[in-house]
Amino acid sequence: MAPLPDKSGAIFAVLSGAGGSGKSVVAANLAVAIAKTSKAPVVLVDLSLLFVDIGSILNLPTEGHVAELAMKDQMADAEAIELAMVDGPGGIRVLLAPPTPELADYVTARHMRSLIEQLQATFKYIVVDAPSYLNDVTLDVIEMATGILLLTDYSVASVKNVRLAMTVMETLKIGRDQMFLVANNHRGVSALDKAAIEGHLRHRLLAELPYEPKVIEGSIKAGVPFVTANSGAAVSQAIMRIAEQLVAVRKAGRASV
Repeated sequence: MAPLPDKSGAIFAVLSGAGGSGKSVVAANLAVAIAKTSKAPVVLVDLSLLFVDIGSILNLPTEGHVAELAMKDQMADAEAIELAMVDGPGGIRVLLAPPTPELADYVTARHMRSLIEQLQATFKYIVVDAPSYLNDVTLDVIEMATGILLLTDYSVASVKNVRLAMTVMETLKIGRDQMFLVANNHRGVSALDKAAIEGHLRHRLLAELPYEPKVIEGSIKAGVPFVTANSGAAVSQAIMRIAEQLVAVRKAGRASV
């Protein structure tokens, strides 16, 4: 992976092996953690177009959304994008998913490419909360991404789904050095352990997120990321370490893992 030019923002897409894996919570906290680590402009894009996840997790007003930009063909309009975004915690900016699922059809791969390219001119880091299913929009973002954070839990089904996603990415010529695996113990049960996951995926885990339901549920209820509300928690520390690794990717063009 070649180093990025200073003027070009790094794109980190967060995907999961299955729905309900805590992906959006991780993406939201990761964006704030990257902002804390890098001291640079960060934007969080909610690409889970069928579900209003990020807005609910961070308790944000729905003043504008990505589908509104697509409907008006304003994906390359810097001023329109700025007006559509809202202020998020920790100094990040957020571009939300549409409030109703039917509006998702307005967003095409061409729209998303134009949007991401425009955001790259303004932000050093673009964190994309991608849906669990792979469609044309998601695949286009994956192809553009500096790195892809693949989230799995400790179940056989989730690991198998991540393996399938990795196979698709390899077909798209995405390098293994661009894939960052994270195991999220969000259910508090483990059918597999770290060694089994790494063996099945033939890839090293970047991090494991511990089971801390009180920290995470309290964060969601308050609409405040746990990396700021409870920075000493083990899960917060794990997210911060991931952010440090991704900032290293932005600076050096490779992961220091």
